[in-house]
Amino acid sequence: MKIAILTQPLKSNYGGIIQAFALQQALKDLGHTVTTIDRQYKAQPIIRKAINLTKYLILLLIDKKKAFIFKKSQQDQTFKNMISFVRQRIKISEPIKSTEDLQKHFSENTYDAVVVGSDQTWRPIYSPNIFNFYLDFLQDLQIKRITYATSFGVDTWEYSKTQTLKCRDLAKKFDAISVRELSAVNLCEQYLKVSAEPVLDPTLLLNADDYLDRLNINKNKKPAGGLLTYILDNNSHKRQAITTAAQILNITPFSSKTKCNPDQSGGELLNDYTFPNVEDWIESFYDADFVLTDSFHGCVFSIIFNKPFLAIGNDDRGLARFNSLLKIFNLEDRLIGLGSQINREILTPDIDWLQVNKVIKERKENSLNFLKRNLSGN
Repeated sequence: MKIAILTQPLKSNYGGIIQAFALQQALKDLGHTVTTIDRQYKAQPIIRKAINLTKYLILLLIDKKKAFIFKKSQQDQTFKNMISFVRQRIKISEPIKSTEDLQKHFSENTYDAVVVGSDQTWRPIYSPNIFNFYLDFLQDLQIKRITYATSFGVDTWEYSKTQTLKCRDLAKKFDAISVRELSAVNLCEQYLKVSAEPVLDPTLLLNADDYLDRLNINKNKKPAGGLLTYILDNNSHKRQAITTAAQILNITPFSSKTKCNPDQSGGELLNDYTFPNVEDWIESFYDADFVLTDSFHGCVFSIIFNKPFLAIGNDDRGLARFNSLLKIFNLEDRLIGLGSQINREILTPDIDWLQVNKVIKERKENSLNFLKRNLSGN
């Protein structure tokens, strides 16, 4: 079948980019021809840019640090490695920034199915247009519609009444719906009035060797070792957690992130804000002895590479994602709250990787069966 994948904009999020790569790879492995729709955010209006710049300058005056104010070309430079990965590793459409662009693309390209998935594709606050991710642009076009591991990100309902009613009508046009979080099954039933099947995040459809082989990472080298810290929202508590964990485990911390956060001051050069290669990000999990993260996909890749890890809860980015993932693998004790103290007892319990890998194998089979069953062409 010829399939289009609709996912969140791919630019500055390792997890979002690699889940798009994994879903496309999994569908190709099943024998399909796949294109990921390059849905992007609209450019900010001039007035919004002016407001954001004013806020930035006020913060700069308050903290008195040197800052880097990004032009559009400089933003592209900081994301150059991610943009390169998407262009080289993921088959994507032309850039699409509106419902009209989507309608034009689908009128000029014939697809047998559209797969919506996965990373928080049904979370309205992150969406360029939430109705697009319910395939409103297809109107009455006869094409198979399914979701794969679509996610609300949270276990509460964030839609307005208008959004709820419209998305409910659109959801009923889907041939099959699968969700990533267990809580999303209930949200679909309660608010959208549709049934949903839980499946694995697309990244878990590939194993560690798949990533190393397909991304040409040397899996025969000795892992470098150390404490991998993949922290999205840096603060003093997390910095202290890194220091404490490194001391207790007696290993050196390292990171595969920008030297300086793009939304913070402190950098001297543009390279201080440039994101490392996606391949390097994957390799950092291969190298790690232990992972400390506040990222959902940081947890996922710790599990894929069988690395002991500790996750610090990240409420703003959607804690339900962490809870659902860790519950599947009976790893709920690997999640701590933001104010929790790090100690040896929290860091060092053994993880039964044989059992974890058994669950992955079983869930992967069920998840692939969902795709096979609903993309059979019947």
